[in-house]
Amino acid sequence: MSVHHNLLTGDVTEDHFANLTALTSIRAEANRLTLNLSVKSWTPPFKLDVLRIGSWNLGPRFPSWIRSQGNLTELDISNTGISDIMPSWFWSSYSDVIFLNISHNSIQGTLVEELSILAPNAVVDLSNNRFEGPLPGKFNDADFVLLDASYNHLSGSLEKFLCPRFERDRPLIFLDLANNNLSGVIPDCWMNWQALSVINFENNNLSGGIPKSIESLSSIQSFNIRNNNLFGKLPAFLLNSKSLEIIELAENKLTGSIPLLIDGEETKLKLVSLRSNMLAGEIPEEFCRLTSIQILDLAYNNLSGTLPTCFYNFSIISGRQPSNAFVLYDVLFQVQILGSALLVTKGREFEYRSILGLVTTLDLSSNKFSGPIPKELMGLAGLRWLNLSGNHLTGRIPEEIGKMTSLESLDLSLNQLEGKIPSSMSRLTTLNWLNLSSNRLTGEIPTSTQLQSFNETSFMSNTLCGPPLAAVCNKKGVPPDAGAGSGAGEQTDDESDERNWGFIISIVLGFIIGFWAVVAPLIASKVWRNSYFDFLYSLWLKICLACHKNSFRIPLS
Repeated sequence: MSVHHNLLTGDVTEDHFANLTALTSIRAEANRLTLNLSVKSWTPPFKLDVLRIGSWNLGPRFPSWIRSQGNLTELDISNTGISDIMPSWFWSSYSDVIFLNISHNSIQGTLVEELSILAPNAVVDLSNNRFEGPLPGKFNDADFVLLDASYNHLSGSLEKFLCPRFERDRPLIFLDLANNNLSGVIPDCWMNWQALSVINFENNNLSGGIPKSIESLSSIQSFNIRNNNLFGKLPAFLLNSKSLEIIELAENKLTGSIPLLIDGEETKLKLVSLRSNMLAGEIPEEFCRLTSIQILDLAYNNLSGTLPTCFYNFSIISGRQPSNAFVLYDVLFQVQILGSALLVTKGREFEYRSILGLVTTLDLSSNKFSGPIPKELMGLAGLRWLNLSGNHLTGRIPEEIGKMTSLESLDLSLNQLEGKIPSSMSRLTTLNWLNLSSNRLTGEIPTSTQLQSFNETSFMSNTLCGPPLAAVCNKKGVPPDAGAGSGAGEQTDDESDERNWGFIISIVLGFIIGFWAVVAPLIASKVWRNSYFDFLYSLWLKICLACHKNSFRIPLS
């Protein structure tokens, strides 16, 4: 029976199956049906090989009638509202299962070693439940190709799971243990996991450095250890990998500089996120050889120097090649694994999965970059999000910014940019987020439907005028109060320097003229000197005589 991926609703009872004794397969997942049994101890009249009823309403109790289906090779009861403790019989009942999906429930309990008896090359999805405790050591004896135990309450070390007692190649391709409470260091025993394509340990409490043996994973495509407590230097072998497409190491404590790329090596990297670490130094020119990059996030580090002029080498961001989907691996049974990433855009953090391949972003915000914005950067016609805020950038916004025809989000705030907003920005018709605040920009905001649609906060703390600001430009194209240094912003450095120097020069000249007008005659003429001192002496006598008379005056009664 196959009615999967429809919008069927209503109740299903045991009466519907009463005469289906020869039934061997039920594929009815992705519907909205409710299994409403009048008898708790119902024993189905059939023996199934395939039972896929994901998204049905089965809970909250665990469906005990499944125990009678010992011949199953595929079992999907995901997202069925089960919030019960996993019965002990379940783990040892299905030695022939090659597809097991019990995800997106609230099933409680611990993972037991009997789960390792599943059939070779099994796909196992236990994600989004409430399983707790450590990963069983015997799991490394299993021949899973996919193990997803993310979004649970698993704890303890990875040592017993990842470091098997007997060395042999494991077929595991996809390993997702994200969003648990795993701790300790990442074990240095990856030599036996050569088939691994996807590793996801994000949002745990793992510490230590990135082990050297990960370099041996020749098939690795995605390496995600975001939001842990990793420290030490970023290994060069990650950026130089010939197979990696995604490196997600944001929100750790990595230090040191960005390693150099090996000359002549080609990479497939599409996403590199090193956000919120403690990386320092300059971006090496070799970094621009990541020609396939679509997402580069280096925000919130201590990177310095000038912005590289070679970003135009990024063929997808520059628009010379179309962006690609982040499809990492097509597992059996039409299970498609898509890459995902947490990205900050428009001032907020979003997770992108199905549309990640359409995203192109360059985020270098909250670092210590200085100097001008390279005009070569404006040639990235395929870039959608650009964030250079919170640096020490100076100079003008390049007029070539109008060439960034795909730009949707632009943040240049909290820098020291000056001059006028380029008129070419009026051609950025796809722009829906803009922040130019807290710079030294001056003059009238260019007129366009797009720029005038933003609110005043996008332009605040500058010396700007014209819509959408309330400040009206005068005939010179500046705010009326620009000379007072108030209102929309402050005067430019050139204007301030000119006024300061003029004031200083006038003070010095006044002092020199006044000093020599009085002192020079006294030095040059003896007659002037005698007359001057006679005048001072007579004035002193008059003052003393007046004081003497006042001291002996008798008051009248």
